[in-house]
Amino acid sequence: MLSPCLAAFAALAVVTSLAAPAPKAATAAPTLAYERDAALFLKQHHARAARTPGLFLARKYAAMSDSAVGFFRGSAPLFYRDLAEHPALSSPVVIPISGDLHLENMSAFRNSQGIYTFDLDDFDEAVDAPYTWELVRLLISLRLHAREANLSGAASDRLARRLLKGYVERLAALAADPAPLARPVAAREVPGPAAQAIAAATRGKRAAFLARFSEHGRLRTGKKVVTLDPSTSRGVTQALEAYALRRPEPVGFFKVKDVARRMAGLASLSRHRYLALVEGPGPGDADDVLLDLKEAGPPAAGPWVKATGRSDGERVKRAWDRFVPNADRFLGVVSAGGGSLVVRELTPWHGEVAVDELKTEARFSRYIDAAALVTARAHARSGRVPAILADAGTPDALFKRLATFSDSYARQVESDREIWRTYMDP
Repeated sequence: MLSPCLAAFAALAVVTSLAAPAPKAATAAPTLAYERDAALFLKQHHARAARTPGLFLARKYAAMSDSAVGFFRGSAPLFYRDLAEHPALSSPVVIPISGDLHLENMSAFRNSQGIYTFDLDDFDEAVDAPYTWELVRLLISLRLHAREANLSGAASDRLARRLLKGYVERLAALAADPAPLARPVAAREVPGPAAQAIAAATRGKRAAFLARFSEHGRLRTGKKVVTLDPSTSRGVTQALEAYALRRPEPVGFFKVKDVARRMAGLASLSRHRYLALVEGPGPGDADDVLLDLKEAGPPAAGPWVKATGRSDGERVKRAWDRFVPNADRFLGVVSAGGGSLVVRELTPWHGEVAVDELKTEARFSRYIDAAALVTARAHARSGRVPAILADAGTPDALFKRLATFSDSYARQVESDREIWRTYMDP
């Protein structure tokens, strides 16, 4: 039974046209030099692009209403639309970027070599774009989290300076010695919340994890795992069977036992996503494998950058291979339902930082150091470190270039979220 609020969202999610514009905010943050209606833009975007059942999109809309952070995470197309109006925030130094860098898109996990690490973990929006676009999105995320933690504006500025200083210093160190890029980030390199996330990842138990998602060779359905209709189930199964033929594992491995629709993430709730239970190396259930199949759609920054010419699934896989080598032993791409799906293993060896629980500047600072490290590593893999450093200048110069916009845009997000809430639940 849906709550009245979620039921209202579900009804809105299946509407593909808008009868009236959203109400205007009484006071809008003075960020943008052009007129735009955030709620109307996003509703029209999702009416064109959403691929999932109404309930899934409704949950996305509800999450965007819950907090300014949630709204920011779910509104990347609006962000890039706004950013395109500010050429001063751009740069001639174009590199591969993750495309949706924020403080919750990094986590701890065990890679395909059995090494526990902390790194970026989402590349659905990966594109080639100015490195400054990535930095300003991360800064806005930082400021939104700092505001939700009731930190002062001065503290937010100090954290922003710390992030940019760490980023520039890490880049300079990698320019002098790129050897660290050949190995995963170790816990000793990210003391604090990120190291604690790595420790949490090491405590994962395979048997308990499998039992949480499956029983007697079938997936457990519930709030986040939903039964598929027979036609879609056959399509996903056939895609996985074709995938298995390309794998080096022995015959029998990857036999599909069950598939279902999966509800996870926030931005990705508007795309198809599936969970598959497949046979492991042996005939029993104890070594079964869980696979996440996530549809890759056009990147949010797509209208503002040069196209790569690859399928979206291959674009995302290529980004994983570039930014986090050896991240997943089953990383691959399949086609199903007219879409391109990125295949990854779902494992118990995963740990996240609860950013909303970082309530002090000191705790935030230690996490910001980890964010600076993984961002610098990602950008260093472009091979354009000297060009980035030359364009960025000193940390103070980079702060002056990005700080004002990031602070103003964080306030704009809060204003837009209030408009969104009024539009969705008048």
